[in-house]
Order: sequence, then C-alpha cells, then structure tokens
Amino acid sequence: MHLGYSIHELGLDSSVMQRRADEPTRAPGTPDDEWRAAQRLHDHYRRTAMPFRTRSPQPARILLDPWEKRPRVAVRHARRFSQDLHELTLARKERGRAADVWEVRNNRPFELILTDEYWTECWHAMMVSGHVAGTGREYHTMKKLLFVEKNVWGFVPYAHAYAGFGQEPTNSDRIDPANLAVGILDPVMADIRAQAQAVSGRHNALMDASFNPIGTRMGADELRDQLDQGDIIEMQDRSDVWRMEIPQLPRWMFQTEEWLSRDIEEGTFSRALAGVREQGVSTVGQQAILSTAAGRKFVAVSRQLEHLASVASSQILQLVDLLDMNLTVKGHNIRPSHIESDYSVDISFDLVDPVLQLQQRQLGLQEVAAGLKSMETYWAADARLEDATGERKRLLMDWVRKNPMIHQALAMEVAREEGIESLVERALAMAEGGEGQPGAAGGAPVLGPDGMPLDQTMGGGGGMRQGLTPDTINPSRIGVNMAG
Repeated sequence: MHLGYSIHELGLDSSVMQRRADEPTRAPGTPDDEWRAAQRLHDHYRRTAMPFRTRSPQPARILLDPWEKRPRVAVRHARRFSQDLHELTLARKERGRAADVWEVRNNRPFELILTDEYWTECWHAMMVSGHVAGTGREYHTMKKLLFVEKNVWGFVPYAHAYAGFGQEPTNSDRIDPANLAVGILDPVMADIRAQAQAVSGRHNALMDASFNPIGTRMGADELRDQLDQGDIIEMQDRSDVWRMEIPQLPRWMFQTEEWLSRDIEEGTFSRALAGVREQGVSTVGQQAILSTAAGRKFVAVSRQLEHLASVASSQILQLVDLLDMNLTVKGHNIRPSHIESDYSVDISFDLVDPVLQLQQRQLGLQEVAAGLKSMETYWAADARLEDATGERKRLLMDWVRKNPMIHQALAMEVAREEGIESLVERALAMAEGGEGQPGAAGGAPVLGPDGMPLDQTMGGGGGMRQGLTPDTINPSRIGVNMAG
C-alpha cells in the first residue's frame, strides 16, 4: 500500500530443522521414565514444530525481473551477521558444499557483512561483496565466494506483486517499473503537502494571536524594565501602552484544510473504513453499504495478495513433499501422502457485500423450494459454506436424534452416566405396565420434566399438544362484558 510494490520471501528455520533431525541419545544411567519422556517430547516437536518462515523484505534489497509474474532469478543484496555466515558455511562445509568456513573476525559476531545471494530454480550461491574490518584500524574490500550449491527446493523462494495503482505511460519510450510501483499516497502528495502548509499557517496565526506584540509611546527599554519587575506598570495615560491589532483572517482560509482533506479522502480511502460514521448516516445498514463501497478501492490489492498467498502456500506444499515432513498444525495433519505431488493452491480474499449476500441467499432459498437448485449448490454458492458434505451429515444426525427410540436410548445413556439408570428403568416399566396411564388403577401418571406424561414428553409422538392455528375459534367476549 505504501510503496505500491511488495516482495514475499519464504524460508526454512535452520534451527528448527536441525532440532527435528537430531534424534535424542540416551546417556548412561538415564532412568527409563526420563528416556521415554525425552522420546515423546522429541516426537511431539518433530510433528508439530513449524519450520516455515515468511516475511516481506524491503524491495530495494531484492532484485527480481519486474516484468515476470513468477521470476526465475533473484538477487538478494543485504547485510548479514558475521556469526550467521559462519554457521551457514560450517553446515555446508560438513556436507561438502563450501570450500572454506567463514571465520568471525576480531571477536565481533554481530558485525554486519554485505552479501549477495543468488537464486535460480537450479542453483543457490552466496558471496561477500562489502567492506570487512581488518586488524586494528585497517579496512579493506573483500569479495569472496562462500558457496555454490544445487537448489534442491526447485523454486525461487521469492514472489512479488504491484498494488495496481500505477500504469505505464504511452508517451515515453523508456521502460521504467517505477511507473507501476505507485503507492496509495503518491497521487495525493501535493494535497498532503498543501494540507501541512495550511496547518502550519493556522498554527502561526494562533501563535501570533496568543503572543500579540505590545505597542507603546514610552521607551521600549523603559516598558521592558517595568514588565520585568512585575505585573503593575507605571504610565501617564492608558493610551501609552496597547496591544497590536490582530489580523482577522477570512473564514475561507480555514475551510481550505477541509477541502484538502476531502480531496485526499477521495484519492485514497474513505474514513468509513476507519470506523468513522458519515454525517447523516444513522443505521447500521447504511454504514455497511458505505463500507462495502469504500472497500472496492482495494479489489486490485486483494487480487495481488491472492497471488502472493497462493504462491507461498504452493511452495510450502512442495517443501513438505520434498523434505518428507509430517506436520500437525492446530490439530490438522499434513504429510507427503496427502499431497500426492500436487502443489496447486488457489487462495481468494473476496469482498463480501452484506446486502447483496442477503439477497442472494433469499433468492437461492426460493430456487431450492422451486426445485431449480440443489441444497449443496445453495450451501456452496449462496451461503458460502465450505463443507457442504459435512453439513448434510450433520443434518442427518439431527434427524436421527429426533427419532423417539434414539432419543430414549440417548436419555438412558445420560442416565447411566449420572447413576440414575435404575430409576429411569423403573419409571419406564411402570409406564409400559399401564400403572401410570391417566385413569388407570395405578394412580397418577408419571410426568416428564415439562409437566407432560412420560409418553408425550422428550420428543414423544402421541398426545403432543398442538399450538393455536388461524382456524381456531376465538372465545366469545360476552361473558367478559357481563362480568361484575
């Protein structure tokens, strides 16, 4: 939003990967319970630790082809700590991928070293290309290739996207990606500068009015000496000392700031997105309509974010498959057998209009009632329900629970858990024997928790009380009029 251009970087945390790979070793004399606990903790960490890291670096540090949607070459020009370079080269030296190990100089592990990192779909390399401190006060420029290795990931871990606010001019033969990297504030920078000048001018007018200069017919030094001695001054006439006249600024000078604010809002985004209610808007529906209309300003940005999120998710699936990971994230397990070498991911950030969505759902219900649309199509297209199959199963379970026999079995299971199973069985036996029926010789009926007989409560069938309907005859009010 600010720069009009963003880069997404995907990486693996080497410390997490190393900890996942290091199997616990049992030291001599370790008790069995401690050893089993260590194994379980390592198995838990290996399954649940999240090794993926994503960030959005400063675009000036990453060089990508500005005209490629999925760049195949990337150069990272940034500084790294000397200790990080030592660990990177040491790990690759052990695997035969680096010629030398970078040594930390002068006991300065956090010294920043300028490096260039090169990425292609097949190769990965890094070299030092900056000033490195020597002994004492001597400095020299070093350019050293640290390592060259094959890119086992098979992709460049960078993706980029423009915000969509810029456009390439047609009256110029020069191709410049800066015309596409336009932030949301770039078109209104002149208004922002004018607004800052207006605020500064208003502040100067306020200071002039607050510290209005004093005029006098006396000597200036004499009046200054009297004011320094206290609040009481000596004068021959009241007209000897006065305040200078304050310039009366016209009202339109203070309205210019409002005009500029309105112009900035129309060129960037509406204040309704910040939760500020517009003047004259009194209902939630009106505010929702305005917020939805203002959100359409960022439709292009959302499409670019969809691209970045889809690329990053696809690359994460590829790493899970290539590195043979078995991860459990918030209760959801993923492993290479689930992916089946298919890394396609499509992520969308839709702008939902509450009013339009309500109309679509009402129309969808009418189409379902008319037999023109299935329930699953309504759930997926109109209600935006992701798990339509699961919803159908849950509806079937609701129907099963409403069955009187299943309902009675569930009640017996709850009674068994509460320890009153024998009491419920005795009550059911009395009801089946006719002792609890109305008018039977056994006495009063067995009532349920709602005050109804046991065979009519808890979802029972026969004898269910019916509600009033339009066909119900209203009672006469003659008796009420004659009462008293």
